[in-house]
Amino acid sequence: MVKRATIVIFSVLIIMVGYHFYLPLPADLEQPGKLRFILFQLQIVNDLVKFADLSFGNGLALRRKLMKFPESILLPPQSEKLKVTNVEFAGVKVRLSEPVDKINANRGLIYFHGGGWVFGSANSTEPWTSALAEELNMVVASVDYRLAPEHLYPAAFDDCVTATTHFIKHASDYGVDPTRIAVGGDSAGGNLAAAVALKLRDIDFQPPIKIQVPIYPVLQFFDLNTKSFIDNGHIPILTKELMPQYPLLYLRGNTKYTNDLGKNAHISDDMLKSKYAKRVSQSLLPEKYRKLDTDETPDRYVNQEAATELRPMLTDPYLSPMMADDLTNLPKTYLITAEYDVLRDDGLLYVANLRQAGNDVTHANYKSIHAFTYLLIPPFQLDSAVQCLKELCLFLKEQL
Repeated sequence: MVKRATIVIFSVLIIMVGYHFYLPLPADLEQPGKLRFILFQLQIVNDLVKFADLSFGNGLALRRKLMKFPESILLPPQSEKLKVTNVEFAGVKVRLSEPVDKINANRGLIYFHGGGWVFGSANSTEPWTSALAEELNMVVASVDYRLAPEHLYPAAFDDCVTATTHFIKHASDYGVDPTRIAVGGDSAGGNLAAAVALKLRDIDFQPPIKIQVPIYPVLQFFDLNTKSFIDNGHIPILTKELMPQYPLLYLRGNTKYTNDLGKNAHISDDMLKSKYAKRVSQSLLPEKYRKLDTDETPDRYVNQEAATELRPMLTDPYLSPMMADDLTNLPKTYLITAEYDVLRDDGLLYVANLRQAGNDVTHANYKSIHAFTYLLIPPFQLDSAVQCLKELCLFLKEQL
């Protein structure tokens, strides 16, 4: 009996490993062997977290612990060209990377890490921010904003606004020209960067942010069934199943309405006819990225309770920058997307909306996956991360 049980368990494990390792991937995805290995490990993490959630209700705590491991192995060796210190900007924790050689080091970047507003730290983006600081001889301030669900919206946003305004006001303390400061961030950090740019524009903060760099950002919660969600929702690093949980944890501190958000069942009929729907119109996308059938059926399901409770998520511009009433007079934008990312179409839609509002926008798209910029250190280095860094540095050298 024990032998039979052992065989069954072993067979199940073999099937799971085979299923995850041979996950269907796009034919033209870069470095498929390396990515398959990385995604396999991430899928195992997802399985462990699901098991912990079902068994003990502590999946979030386990995911946070498991995410500490890649942070530790992806940290670059300390560069002799940088002085890295942990400081506070008006009470907000910041990792400050300053060039040792201060000659012409008068550019500044304030950066917000990704992690769905619930994970991540300045440690997790250290390879990226250190590379930018070193390549551009630039001061980079990476913000350790407060995380959800312990600290709900607008805590992270408030921290990012506070840190940014402090950095601009005290730029001369770090040898930075306050008129040559950019904001940037990836994923949830890209959302925060776009939201901070909007806020500082709204309050007419001077001097203004010169450039914003949202990297595979999440910018709206109106449509979580864009073609990028449909086509790429199975890729483990940010799946269609996982994505709705993070904004709910950020706004509410729980994952109630996850299924509704994922199925667009939180969108009432009146919202479908509103000005907000126009911001995610399929007509704004290049034809190849449009859904084949965009018509809503008359009998579509709407959870009215979710529609009422989640309305702030749809309309608050500092939660959903895409939905701001006014998108004019924003900083020059360099927006980065990944072709095989559920958030690709968020980026494409924002590019279209910003350009319609008369903004100067440069868009760079890479045939990679969500969070590819984290894979900058060998042996996990991706060609797309290296190329993206190179092209972003060229842009900032010319424009910042």
